[in-house]
Amino acid sequence: MRPAELALKIASLDAYKLDLVERLVDALAGDTQTTPTLDFDTAFPQWIDFLMSKGTSPLTIKYYAPAVKAFISQFPQPSPAYVDAYLSLLSTDKAHNHSSALRNFFAFSASRGLYPNVASHLKIRYNPKHRQPASEDTVRKLWALDLTTRERCILTLLIDTGIRLRELCTITLRNITPGMLTVIGKGSKSRTIPLTTTARQAIDNQIATISTRATYLFTMPNGHPPPNKTVERILDDLCRRAGVTHTTPHQLRHYFTTHLLESGANIKAVSQMLGHASVSTTTDVYWHIAEGDAYKKALKHAPSEDMER
Repeated sequence: MRPAELALKIASLDAYKLDLVERLVDALAGDTQTTPTLDFDTAFPQWIDFLMSKGTSPLTIKYYAPAVKAFISQFPQPSPAYVDAYLSLLSTDKAHNHSSALRNFFAFSASRGLYPNVASHLKIRYNPKHRQPASEDTVRKLWALDLTTRERCILTLLIDTGIRLRELCTITLRNITPGMLTVIGKGSKSRTIPLTTTARQAIDNQIATISTRATYLFTMPNGHPPPNKTVERILDDLCRRAGVTHTTPHQLRHYFTTHLLESGANIKAVSQMLGHASVSTTTDVYWHIAEGDAYKKALKHAPSEDMER
C-alpha cells in the first residue's frame, strides 16, 4: 500500500481503531524481544480437537477456525502488537468475532506450552447492535400479520421462549411434552423450557400439518431439520410484509428477555430459560434491565442529596 493510501486508511478509522494503531506503533517501537516459533500445523488441529472434545458448538468452530487461519496467514509468528494491528483494520462485527477466536486459540496454545498467549490482553467487547432487542412496535406488527401455521409457530417460539435459532430448527417431536419443551443448546447441553398456552397451541397446530413419521417440528422435504438460513429468510419475508426494519432471530431472543425482566421476572429463572452458563452471564448483558432504576435509587443517597434534606 502506498503512503498516501495508508494515510487515507488511517484517517478513516474510528477512535477505537486509531487507539489500536497507536498501541501497535508503541509496541513495535519497544519490542526488542525475540518471538518464539509457532508450529501452527501442530497447534491448530490440537485446538480443534480440544474444542470438539469439550462440546463446543459446531457453528462456533465454523466461525473460529477460518478467523484464526486468516490471522496466522498474515502474521505467522504473532505478537500482541500484531494482534492489535490485525483487529484494528477489521469491521466492528469481524473484530468482535475474530478477537473471541484469537483469545481462545492462544489461551489453548499457552496452556499446552505451544506458544505464548499473545491475545491475553484482549477484552470481550459486545457489539451493541447485536444486543439491541426488537422493538415492541416491530413485534406487534409481525404478530398482526396473516401468518401460515408454520410462520405462526416460528414467530411464537422465538418471542415466547427466547430459544436460539439453531435450537428452534432442531426441535424434535419427542422433546415436546404437555407444557414443556426440551432443546439442545450450546455445548450439546439440554434444557427444558416452560411453554405458554399460546406457544403450546402454536406447536399443536404445526404438528397437525406434518407427517406422523416426522422427527422434527420443522422438517425439510428430505426429513432433515431446516438450516438456519431457511428460518432467517422466513423472518426477513415477515419483516418485509409487516413494513418493519430487518430483524434477526437473536433480536427476538433479546426482546423475550427484556420483556420478562422489565416485567419483574426472576433473573435466575430467565437465565435458565435462556440456557446461559451462569446467572452472571445474564446479569452482565441485562443488568440495566434486571436492576430497573437501581442507579436512580442509589443516587438518592449521594452526599449532596443527603445535605439538601
